[in-house]
Amino acid sequence: MPSETESLMFRQLDNVARDSDVEKFEASRFWWSTCGRDLARMMSVAEYPEEAQRQFLGFFRDTITPQLGRRPDSTSGQSGGKHILE
Repeated sequence: MPSETESLMFRQLDNVARDSDVEKFEASRFWWSTCGRDLARMMSVAEYPEEAQRQFLGFFRDTITPQLGRRPDSTSGQSGGKHILE
């Protein structure tokens, strides 16, 4: 399967159902559009079967992203753990 900038599977699953809680929906949407896109690309490049991609990405979108909380803001710490090691 050829690799694309944005995987076909991501585009097919990019229809997150609206949650009645707008803030929760927006947070899930952020995580899906950032991490989900990268995860879809990695699975595509690794040539996972389409059905496995669909099932795992659906699980990530519907189950994992709502648990990740709100999106980071400008006061969030830098990634990489520098603040822990200093």
